[in-house]
Amino acid sequence: MKPNNNTVASKITDQFKDGADEHIDHEIVARIQQNDVSAFEHLMRRYNRILYRIARSIVCNDADAEDAVQEAYIKVFLKLSQLKQPDRLMGWLSAIVRNEALSKVRKDMKVVPIDQSTANHLVDKDEEQEGVAGGVGELPDLCAEVSQFYTLLEQAIDGLPEEFRLVFVLRGVEQLSTAETAQCLGIKESTVRTRFHRARKSIQASLDEWFSVSSTDVFPFAGERCDRIVNKVLNRINQLKSAKSIPKPLNRSAAFSFTLGERTMSYATGRYVVLSILVLLLLVMLGISTSHAATGPNYDRQVIRNTVSQFIEGRKIFRFDTFGDEHFWGGTLRLHEVIAGSQMGGQGPGISPATALAVGLKVDSDMLPRAIIRAIKRGDVDLGDPAVTITLLKLGAVVGLKGFFDDKGNMESLGITCALCHSDVNDVIVPGIGKRLDGWANRDLNVGLIISLALDLSPFSSLLGVDEETVKTVLTSWGPGKFDASLLLDGKAFRPDGKPAATLIPPAYGLAGINLHTWTGWGSVAHWNGLVAVLEMQGLGNFFDPRLKDPNKFPIAAENGFYNIRNANDQVTSKLAALNFYQLALPAPKAPRNSFDSNAAKKGKVLFNGKAQCADCHVPPLYTEPGWNLHKPEEIGIDSFQAMRSPEEGYRTSPLKGLWAHGTGGYYHDGRFPSLLDVVEHYDSHFSLSLSAEEQGYLVEFLKSL
Repeated sequence: MKPNNNTVASKITDQFKDGADEHIDHEIVARIQQNDVSAFEHLMRRYNRILYRIARSIVCNDADAEDAVQEAYIKVFLKLSQLKQPDRLMGWLSAIVRNEALSKVRKDMKVVPIDQSTANHLVDKDEEQEGVAGGVGELPDLCAEVSQFYTLLEQAIDGLPEEFRLVFVLRGVEQLSTAETAQCLGIKESTVRTRFHRARKSIQASLDEWFSVSSTDVFPFAGERCDRIVNKVLNRINQLKSAKSIPKPLNRSAAFSFTLGERTMSYATGRYVVLSILVLLLLVMLGISTSHAATGPNYDRQVIRNTVSQFIEGRKIFRFDTFGDEHFWGGTLRLHEVIAGSQMGGQGPGISPATALAVGLKVDSDMLPRAIIRAIKRGDVDLGDPAVTITLLKLGAVVGLKGFFDDKGNMESLGITCALCHSDVNDVIVPGIGKRLDGWANRDLNVGLIISLALDLSPFSSLLGVDEETVKTVLTSWGPGKFDASLLLDGKAFRPDGKPAATLIPPAYGLAGINLHTWTGWGSVAHWNGLVAVLEMQGLGNFFDPRLKDPNKFPIAAENGFYNIRNANDQVTSKLAALNFYQLALPAPKAPRNSFDSNAAKKGKVLFNGKAQCADCHVPPLYTEPGWNLHKPEEIGIDSFQAMRSPEEGYRTSPLKGLWAHGTGGYYHDGRFPSLLDVVEHYDSHFSLSLSAEEQGYLVEFLKSL
């Protein structure tokens, strides 16, 4: 018994909600082949969204995607009579639209692209006209922000390789089954599963620090865009009819009609509301107003796009960019040869994962296949084999180290990234292997010992004017979690008391709103990033700081022109903005539950803001001065050695949020105070606060709670 029109309309309204319905396909194709003038419109409305999203996945452009779909429909209309297997309709339509989209991409490669400002204007104009998929008219601001949310997610999807993007759009966005996706693309179901998993993992890696990915409403289609495509195709077909002998013109009929209202209302579900709330929370977190009265929606959209793109780019730079420093760590010091060992083209026994973990290197479990993670947990991976270290480097899993390999898989160089010193892992797999914690100081990392293993230490001996054995003595004196950034500027390897001059690696989180960002107040994050990238990491970039021209304070820097470095191949400067943005976005981690006495912390807070006078300098909620946050050594009652190695000759008031997480190695710039109680006792004595032992304990608990 043939279904009535209302039944068909209802099913079309919920297109692909539970997968393609072959019965409907047969019905539509049969009616079109019988010259039913309304059926083709309903075929378009049935498949518009999925075909548009397939095209959009290839051309990565809204307007071009619409054009590709329209051209595909014209070909479908002219050739539909040739379709012998209506149950293969979805795959046939998909193939046609993919060919149209690929053809458009090939043509566009031969055309000079329009300038970016024009492109942005066109995209913004189109989005303005289209509105939000499934709109919720009573909440216009909310809808606008949800639309912006989808734009951000679309950018992440656009960044996928084409073969993964197509699978993700069909499986994750269009919610087709694995079998249906395989049919659309003409590939194996196993290939669909693999590509979808990898695509989803890639998108999550891009957006997981902002929001959980729920993507069914990206590349919105319902409403004006759907009508626009249908109208244009119908007009084209009617024009063809007037020029050729083609069956009756397709007039719009109520026979198969359905209202988009039913479908658009289905978007206003719990998921839609949750996404809306996520967007609003994101905007609040970013400090972006949801009101468009002052700047207009286009500008706010640009701000949000810039925010997310800068964040994602900055994170990539922080984690993986060497700034070209492999020319030094691999090319000059030849550290990669030490890691590889003689059996893999290097020298010596090689560095096994066990040794690497012992000197504080970390492994990012998110970069490891699940099979390897399971094997590590079972103890089936030989962590004593240097070949495993090479494999980990090839996977990009060793935090802060980047291996460079030739076509045969041999490591030919090695570079370091910001994450080497300023990222840790949560040890969720085994100690030293887990999920990244960007911004956390790696207080297990023995930087000096690692550098001392290099095959050629002549760059250090030449600058310091000593032999390589002395260089090794200096480097190995630092110990875990310490680094001497001033050594190659002033040559002072030891303090007057004979202790190493190295300072603790500081955390790189919780720095937003903080003026000076180093122990001794060299400058902002942007300044220190430039200095470290060029002078410490030995990256290829430009750097300028005339204060280093002082031959008395910085004799090595002055003699070697470190105050004004210029490289024709500058791989640093263009990355400083995004890197700075990402670092400022890193929040200080909250103290774990039960890691402090909450009742004592409440009492400590009162003391912190009152009798103990801590808040005079550590002003809440920044917990440093909101302004020039630097003090002379005598103000805080310690020696001036490290302060005098800096241009400003002072010590920064360190922000205290996340203090609980960087106690390994002690407190203060050099770890001179083993515990927080030692710090409190020092200030109690220096400022004559007359705090009782009980009050000191309350203060410690409050500091642990921050």
